Amino acid sequence: MKEVRVITEKNYCTMEDIYELFNTGFNKIVENTIFKGCNFLGVDLAQIIWINCTFENVRFDKCRIIGTYFNESRFIFTDFIKCYFEQGSKSFDLMSYSVSSCTSSFKKCIMNYVNFIKCNNKDIKIVECTSEGIDFEGCNLTSCQILNNKFDALKIFNCELYSTKFTYNSIISAEFVECVLNDKTTFIFIDNEENLKSNIHILYQIYRFLKVQGYTSEAVEYYLKYRRYQRKASKGMNKVWLYSLHKLFGDGEELRKILSGALLTIFVFGLLYSITGIQVNINSEMIKNAPKLIQCFYLSVLTFTTLGSGDISPSTPISMILCMIEVLIGVIYIAVLTAVFYKKISS
Repeated sequence: MKEVRVITEKNYCTMEDIYELFNTGFNKIVENTIFKGCNFLGVDLAQIIWINCTFENVRFDKCRIIGTYFNESRFIFTDFIKCYFEQGSKSFDLMSYSVSSCTSSFKKCIMNYVNFIKCNNKDIKIVECTSEGIDFEGCNLTSCQILNNKFDALKIFNCELYSTKFTYNSIISAEFVECVLNDKTTFIFIDNEENLKSNIHILYQIYRFLKVQGYTSEAVEYYLKYRRYQRKASKGMNKVWLYSLHKLFGDGEELRKILSGALLTIFVFGLLYSITGIQVNINSEMIKNAPKLIQCFYLSVLTFTTLGSGDISPSTPISMILCMIEVLIGVIYIAVLTAVFYKKISS
């Protein structure tokens, strides 16, 4: 077993300082080393392979980290500030080997084509960074704070996002696949044209994940957000259609809007019947003596609910056509109401 080096409270400011870390000459391999309270300040760490290293209370400030590999390394209370990462920086294995907590952070970094593969990234912070092509695959991102970043080609695949705060990030494009969330996971999106497409994709995936995991009320909340962004992104007749569905049926989720739409339909058709004409077919004094508007609303309710009645019927071809239209609308509303009630009872 190789001997473990422990280096404490040292500043690395020049390449000569870095060369002292290499195991053999200039092969750029650093292994079995524990850094405590050290600072890497403005140095070029490109193409270095770090194997089985631990960084505790370490600060990387304005470092160039290109083509670098951190293999089976631990980061404890470590900060990367204004660093530049690019392709090849793989396998940041944060918080491995039973380390109990981690408050490592990436602040104002540029992170291009960086891969986090099967890492324990619990509690890390990624704040005000710019990234093109950052991948999280099979990572534990529990309780992470990912705030105010700009991402392009973001990929989050098969990750745990329990209680993660993913807020106010500008996301140009993204893949968000097979993740695990809970009711404390928070997503707040930047609402602008540039991010619309990725916001729609992510919101729908969040809805799916939460629904599968049994968080029904949270799933509905994100589904309604998804539909709102979808309406905003649509154009032409599709936009009109989506807004109509939202106003009339509440996207199939908002019971209040569905009931309001049903009552409005009954009211409007009742008024139309009063204009186009109805006839009373029985000798009931109560029905005959009722005001005409009440008779019209009575017909409208019976037609909408598809119950039908021989008491009152349309008296003109136009009112007959209106009855047919109202029946079709009523069937749709009743189907939507049944589905919503079923989902709420079974959830």
